[in-house]
Amino acid sequence: MDCLLRRGLVALAVCAVGFSVSRAPASVPYLEKIWTTPDYTQTDSAYGGFPDEYGVLHGGYFCGPTSTSNSLMWLANNGWTNLAPLTSDRKKDQHDLVETIASSTYMDAYEYDGVNPTRLANGLSQYIHDCGYEYSRFEWQGWRAVPSQFKTGTIPDLDWMRAGIEGPNTIQLWSVGWYNYHAETNEYSRDGGHWVTMVGHSSNGTAYDPNYFVIHDPAPRTGAGFANNYVHVEP
Repeated sequence: MDCLLRRGLVALAVCAVGFSVSRAPASVPYLEKIWTTPDYTQTDSAYGGFPDEYGVLHGGYFCGPTSTSNSLMWLANNGWTNLAPLTSDRKKDQHDLVETIASSTYMDAYEYDGVNPTRLANGLSQYIHDCGYEYSRFEWQGWRAVPSQFKTGTIPDLDWMRAGIEGPNTIQLWSVGWYNYHAETNEYSRDGGHWVTMVGHSSNGTAYDPNYFVIHDPAPRTGAGFANNYVHVEP
């Protein structure tokens, strides 16, 4: 899938442990995680979906916890085993992980029907600590509000985004906004948004292109099965 993400895009990069980042522009695609990072669909009805205490399903609003679970499952499968349940049914493990991080203890997604950047950042940070790990970097770039200890910029830097996914202990999440353009003021207004998991960069699916990124989108519009989505980003 190919789509265009403009200035309204914001990105969150989280490093679970020590990691030295190079800021040099990518000269080759980084695709090491695209096939091994899960791509869970937020409305998947397996194991009962994601109902609240009254039986109301909330999966349609669970892009934040679901995208986060993709990254946490990748880390759990690559040495950081405390970050997810570990049974023979890995899909059930991920379902249970979504329920945990969506709970009021962490992102509180049931109460608010989704998560904003502040609740996602605070919830993920707390979850990592509760699992017994420390991260060396937890960074956010974008115009939306997050606690000051996470924010490193207002406009996402593409080199920072590329560097943020490279390495054996890094994950990156994107909050993508839908915007209406107002020609009379030359301004955009936000009209909703969505969370996705960023898993690679600099490939359009067939060839090297530094302005493409690879994402796993939890929305059902991208299909119920696994899919790498190649998106073009304009700075």
